[in-house]
Amino acid sequence: MSVIMRLRDMKAKTQTESQISKFIIEHPHEVLSMNSTELAEKCYTSPSSIVRLSKRIGLSGYPELKIKLAAELKMFDEQRLKIHENRELNQEDSIDDVIAKITAIHIDSIRETEMLVEARILKQVLEVLAQAKRIDFFGMGASHLVALDAQYKFMRLGKTTAAFSDPHQQIVQAANADDKTVAFVISYSGETPEVLRVCRRLRENGATIVSITGTSHNPTVQIAHHKLYISSKETKFRSAATSSRIAMLTLIDMIYNAYANEHYEAAIEQLTKTRIKK
Repeated sequence: MSVIMRLRDMKAKTQTESQISKFIIEHPHEVLSMNSTELAEKCYTSPSSIVRLSKRIGLSGYPELKIKLAAELKMFDEQRLKIHENRELNQEDSIDDVIAKITAIHIDSIRETEMLVEARILKQVLEVLAQAKRIDFFGMGASHLVALDAQYKFMRLGKTTAAFSDPHQQIVQAANADDKTVAFVISYSGETPEVLRVCRRLRENGATIVSITGTSHNPTVQIAHHKLYISSKETKFRSAATSSRIAMLTLIDMIYNAYANEHYEAAIEQLTKTRIKK
């Protein structure tokens, strides 16, 4: 998990946590050479606040934060990513500006998502998919569009799949789940009430839950068995869920292609069988 992305996307930060996060994001290379006391002085806070923030993002303490930060800064440099670069749309932007900014935002989100996907976790997901009798996909709003895309892809591979849009149908589908079901729960915030309701029902029925969410510590992640994360750099028009949707679709493509590649001969045969001739 990326330290910088977790700090950037963390919700409900206190004023002190916001100050510390802002300094780390804007001066990451400087932080590597600082101890907790020095960082606290820069942020007008205490060393204990540094430790508490480190633990809040899932780390053991400040030393681990610096170790992970050093590793990811190397990756950022290799991919030429600027984590806090402002690509926000402005009312004065020309059409050319909008084209350039939206393209850059999507590219950054995909590259950051690549950094968040752990091969070890993806391998675990592929293993449960191979044993699944049914694969269900759940998501609301724009996330449902991602669920539909995933459902169609795995249906092409001969899997029994479902992706309902109606919340009541989703609850019924979750109620029918059992220990042979793998359920993908897709929600950038991880806090959508309808999605959480589905998650709890799936867990009660013994289904294996794979979550696809943003990097914030959220209720969906706490319920899921396997956790996959995406990055998103949204514009002011967040309701359209543009960047997060692109990142989610990219992650689904990773899962689908990795699964098909592990079952190469069967996948080729099934894709040939289900191809619609024109």
